Amino acid sequence: MDTTPPPTCHLAREAALTRRIRLWGGVALGSAAALGLAAAFGLAAIAPNAILAVPLAVVVCVGLVVALRSPLGSVAVAILLSLAIAGLADDYLAGKFLFGGYGLLYLSLWYTRAWASGHRLVVSGTDVGAALLLVLGLFGGIALGVTMGNPALSIVGNVQALAPLLLYFPVKEACASERLGALIVAGCVLALGVAAAAQNAFNTSQALSSATEVWQIMDVRVPYGEVALCASIVLSVAVLSAYRGRLAGSGALVALFGVLAGGLILTKSRGFWVATLLGLAVLALALRGTDRRRMVAMGSI
Repeated sequence: MDTTPPPTCHLAREAALTRRIRLWGGVALGSAAALGLAAAFGLAAIAPNAILAVPLAVVVCVGLVVALRSPLGSVAVAILLSLAIAGLADDYLAGKFLFGGYGLLYLSLWYTRAWASGHRLVVSGTDVGAALLLVLGLFGGIALGVTMGNPALSIVGNVQALAPLLLYFPVKEACASERLGALIVAGCVLALGVAAAAQNAFNTSQALSSATEVWQIMDVRVPYGEVALCASIVLSVAVLSAYRGRLAGSGALVALFGVLAGGLILTKSRGFWVATLLGLAVLALALRGTDRRRMVAMGSI
């Protein structure tokens, strides 16, 4: 006997869910508008010089809404902020809240939509491995930290380090469903890597120009953007291995790899050196014979 509910039942449930989302969304927007109006009047009374923060906050909110409505735009912003938070935001506490807040909002919305629509996330062996890593790494890590009595800040730091891995499924979906998805995702990662390498070169130049003793030159270390550099180096080598275009394009990719590797070397972060080498080794194992030989040849150059 077929116990499958008729399609009309699914449509009715989806319509009811849509009505609930619309209702609570309207309530949330109304509450946010009332709170914003009260904050504007309060700010005008307490600190008139800071009243320009109100239109700035409105522009930021509108930008967030526009970004979150675009699947590709939202995942691109999430990638940029999740990698940037490992560098720039370390020096600015407000950056942690802004960047981390957007990432948390985006991930919450994306996984909620996926669950509400019945979208199946795990469809391959790689997805199984990613899901296990997320579950065991995040929730298992929290449980283990609490059991072992680790400090709360240490647990939060470990969760922050693993949280960007939650982007695996949104990024995979964007690359598979959007025509320019893979290109934009790769461009975001590589752009952050180049920016980190340029920042490291500038910081090193400033430190060297102000040195007055030899030991000051030997001790120059600019640990900035290691996460972005590590990710962009592995990605640049993957792109280089798969590239089959003109020689000028290969030369540009080799130069890009050199810039990124130089930026990582300037950090003197030995842990990230090892992590990058391990990532390249895994990439070499995943590539086929021709691509692997091309990777070794171009990387050697």
